[in-house]
Amino acid sequence: MTFKATSRHTDCATDRPDPLYDEKQTAKYLGVSVRTLRNWRWSGRGPEYVALSGRLIRYELTRIQDWVKSKRRKSTSDCGEAAA
Repeated sequence: MTFKATSRHTDCATDRPDPLYDEKQTAKYLGVSVRTLRNWRWSGRGPEYVALSGRLIRYELTRIQDWVKSKRRKSTSDCGEAAA
């Protein structure tokens, strides 16, 4: 899935730009509603985000991908590394 970034900044470690996605783009990438994404943000369960101002929220692609990777499980009894 490819998205057009709304803004860009440079990752100092790699010198490659990391796109910033708005709520709609991030929700679409994750396959959830914007409301679900907001609920996750409010409860601290979603991917890390950047608050550029009070209402201007953006998500870095690498943070979204890292969050998704952290949700990988091998079985229904696997609670993840944090719970181990």
